[in-house]
Amino acid sequence: MNVELSQENALSLVLSCSSVAIALFIGHLFFLRAVKYPVYVPLIACVLSCAILLSQPLWQFVAPIFQIPMLSFSLPALYSLPVFFWLYVKGLTQTTPWSFTCAEAKHFVLPSLGVIIAITALLLPKDVQRSLFVHGRDEALSLLPAWLQVFTYGMLIITFVMVLAWIVYACTYGFWIWRRLAKYKAQLKTVFSSTETQEARWITWLLTLIGVSVLCAGGVLFLDNLAGPIALPSYYLHGMGLWFIWGLSVWGLRQKPGFSTFYASDLDTQALVSSIEQKKYQNSGLQDAQAQNIAQKIHRVMNNEQLFLDSTLSLPKLAKHVSCAPNYVSQTLNDVMKTTFFDYVNEWRIERAKQLLIESNDTVLNIAFAVGFNAKSSFYTAFKKCTAMTPTQFRKMRQHK
Repeated sequence: MNVELSQENALSLVLSCSSVAIALFIGHLFFLRAVKYPVYVPLIACVLSCAILLSQPLWQFVAPIFQIPMLSFSLPALYSLPVFFWLYVKGLTQTTPWSFTCAEAKHFVLPSLGVIIAITALLLPKDVQRSLFVHGRDEALSLLPAWLQVFTYGMLIITFVMVLAWIVYACTYGFWIWRRLAKYKAQLKTVFSSTETQEARWITWLLTLIGVSVLCAGGVLFLDNLAGPIALPSYYLHGMGLWFIWGLSVWGLRQKPGFSTFYASDLDTQALVSSIEQKKYQNSGLQDAQAQNIAQKIHRVMNNEQLFLDSTLSLPKLAKHVSCAPNYVSQTLNDVMKTTFFDYVNEWRIERAKQLLIESNDTVLNIAFAVGFNAKSSFYTAFKKCTAMTPTQFRKMRQHK
């Protein structure tokens, strides 16, 4: 090693090595899953982009020969990261299996510009590369021909602008992801009675915490370039990056595409969800008398067979029990019964929960699971929506009567 390894540098190196090791290991696991779910492909690319960004101390202190090439490709990796994460979230939330389309190529314009800059930088003389990338000085540019000096300065200005603009760029994708997840949550409730495992709330939390950290780091970077030197520990970004990769690893392995249960079926999930969202029932051919008959069937099977106790109950499952098309069941729920599939099932569950709260001394959590909920939080939300009080308050009120 030809660079002094201070305590701060040692911590950065440890964090860097840990991030790269996790990225390589988890990338392999994601690759195995990508055979069944192609949506893991952009997640693999996302993890590898993180590895490139976080590997700088590793090359600096362990393999200096790779330091400059990896620094050069940090810019395209930085701009690829939000794109790949967006494609992952998009694939995770759509009603059909993900596949790359030509329409998505527009997202790679700026990452491609970063690749061009990186390749151009690697074509410069070695002493100029070391002066710019390692020492952060531009004196060596005076050794270049005049036209190449102008060109190199132009590339440096573009790079500087892109680094500063990345915060806006990343925030834009963050907003798209947030909006996509909000729509996805509503779509899930059109066909599923329990959505906790599919909602991917961890993405929102992950983006929020990373966003706050990036904005803080970006503010420091901006002031450092314009106002004067500001001390920012080198291990700050590496620690944040390690935390990001760890979050992707733990939750990415647990998360499956929300509509994956319908991938192998003949059900046109996209058309079903779209018709329910837009309430396009006018041309369905469902007559009033037929709708009333379906409503009676729905009530009968829910009461006699207690389908609401099934935490995996879905609209197609209910439609199969009443022997009619899912869109007819949805239309009946909306037009005749004046409710939605999600709310209708949860109302049955809450009624059953109220009985158990009165008749038994079982815990609230056990009752929540017994009536078909997958999480205590969703049970509390649904219970309060139906009764305007918490399960504990309801139990105490009934006990005092």
